[in-house]
Amino acid sequence: TTPSRPLFDPFEGTAKHFTTECSVTSNADRAGAFCNTVVGDTTLSGIINKASVTGSMSATAKSDDLGVSGVYGGIIGTTLKSINVTIESCENYGKISGYDAGGIAGKTHCKLTVKNCKNFGDIDSFDVGAGIIGWTWDDYTIEGCVNGSKTVSPKIVNADDCAGGIVAYVSGNTTGTIKNCVNYGKISIDPNAEKKSAGGIMGRPGAKGTHNYEGR
Repeated sequence: TTPSRPLFDPFEGTAKHFTTECSVTSNADRAGAFCNTVVGDTTLSGIINKASVTGSMSATAKSDDLGVSGVYGGIIGTTLKSINVTIESCENYGKISGYDAGGIAGKTHCKLTVKNCKNFGDIDSFDVGAGIIGWTWDDYTIEGCVNGSKTVSPKIVNADDCAGGIVAYVSGNTTGTIKNCVNYGKISIDPNAEKKSAGGIMGRPGAKGTHNYEGR
């Protein structure tokens, strides 16, 4: 498909073997090339995004279930809370730009499992940005994921807060595992940024959470 806006909004259920191309430019609170918001238990498998996703570099406080606006991802923008989402064997090749940005997802509020996903696109963010998941608010497992390759080195650029090759930021009390993930990307953050947290795998973990790192 060649969307000029997200293919679905909202989405729940199972989807396999889609390829999205062209470009998505959004002034909405959140956007992803496949879908803006996942609203129920979902499994996504084999979704390939070749579209650029361009959103706002600013965010405003929201009173809805999702907190703030300005969330953008190569596959999905964000998720609702209290659901289970699995994303496996998905790939992003497009440049993702926005306040919170990730090659696979911008920000997730669900119980999240991400396996064997890859990002080859540049990420340009203001608040948080990462090759796979920009920001996760709940318990997570990220396994076998890769940002870039030996021949492709995506640029993860952040202007104000936090950047990571796999995940930028994990909220407060979450528990999670990152296993056998690799970063080949170039991580950079503005030296005048307020918090300046950056890492090849994770930019900054939640202060009270439990985070396990396994493998290479």
